[in-house]
Amino acid sequence: MHRAKRRAGGNGVTLPVCPYCGARFLYGQVKRMGGRGTGKCPHCGKVFRISSGRGRAVLFSVTAAALVCLNLLLMQAPAVSMAFLLGVTAAGVVAAWLLLPYTARYRRR
Repeated sequence: MHRAKRRAGGNGVTLPVCPYCGARFLYGQVKRMGGRGTGKCPHCGKVFRISSGRGRAVLFSVTAAALVCLNLLLMQAPAVSMAFLLGVTAAGVVAAWLLLPYTARYRRR
């Protein structure tokens, strides 16, 4: 874990940082802490709140809208099968699932 250059709680698509010491968490660490309401920084030992509801709602809304538009666009092509559309949708769902740790934000208690 290394020190982050920007303050905790910033905007953008980044992995969260400790709100107290600014230590950046790795993808696997964020994913393991995802479902809990609180977490503890392994660097400074302080406890913080984990919030991801708003970020997840935005991610799921954008993903759903993009997949609907993409499927409607692909259905206009004459040689596209339903199996292909299902594959495109499944790939979009997997991509959204992989982005879930980027929606977490760590806040002071």
